[in-house]
Amino acid sequence: MKRLELLGVIGLCVWSGSGWLLAEAWPRELEASLAQALDFGLIAVVALLMLLWRGRVGIRWPIRRELEIALVGVMLFAMPTLGLGFARTGMTSFAEVAVFTAIPLVMAVLAGLGEEAASEVGLGQAILPGLVGFCGALLLFPLRVAGSTRHEIAFAAVVGCAVLVGWASLRIRVVLDGADWARVAAIIAGANAVVFAAAWLVGGGALPGVREVGVELVRGAVFDLPLVLGTVWLMGRVEPERLGARFLLAPLVTVLEGYVRERGMLDFRTVAAVGLLAVGGVWVMVKQKAVGSVTIRLE
Repeated sequence: MKRLELLGVIGLCVWSGSGWLLAEAWPRELEASLAQALDFGLIAVVALLMLLWRGRVGIRWPIRRELEIALVGVMLFAMPTLGLGFARTGMTSFAEVAVFTAIPLVMAVLAGLGEEAASEVGLGQAILPGLVGFCGALLLFPLRVAGSTRHEIAFAAVVGCAVLVGWASLRIRVVLDGADWARVAAIIAGANAVVFAAAWLVGGGALPGVREVGVELVRGAVFDLPLVLGTVWLMGRVEPERLGARFLLAPLVTVLEGYVRERGMLDFRTVAAVGLLAVGGVWVMVKQKAVGSVTIRLE
């Protein structure tokens, strides 16, 4: 991984992990699904303007590849957000974070199922970095699920979302190879905007005012625009397994920022958990051989 790509991954983790500060300083005024639809719509428009500037706007037939990019993009962004919204009544936010820190582990298992990957490094060695980070996350965010059916369904939904995000993170490298970066961003953002808008309509949301829409668009331009475009850019330059480190390092940034802000006392368990989470995340990001990886490039 080149220096620019490494800095990009680190920046993505810091920006993503610091999102809670923005949420407190600048809370949303709109219902979550509508706000996300506006944010992704803005990102799609920006990506389309980039295509116009480069003279690459147009429909290419057949569009099977574009449809697959859209589907995988929805799995990476809209699906986990909506899934967590569904499960929020049955799980704590700490449990949700703990489940999603298992995504690098899921990715290593899925990538290591092939014979070629197994013969090169072995599945056990492949899952070790993600396992170390996940153990640290469990010390920080204990998985406590009540015994009721509602809570069990919520837990199953979150686990299912994490597995699908892991699969989509691996699948994206196949569908993006050689694709135009701005076109990919426009497709993914547009598809997610449509899904979030549909979720808002199904939920029977009220029409917002012009001021609320304007405030949300500015907010999305500040946070979500660089986050999504940066993620898409890195998808084309970093092996998916290494980019999966963000699922460990972003929560680590959130935890460290929280302790600094609250000036909390660190006990031995917290120090050990933070250490395991940091070691696992860095190990996933810089390990020499990403299992079954194929280098791809976005134009």
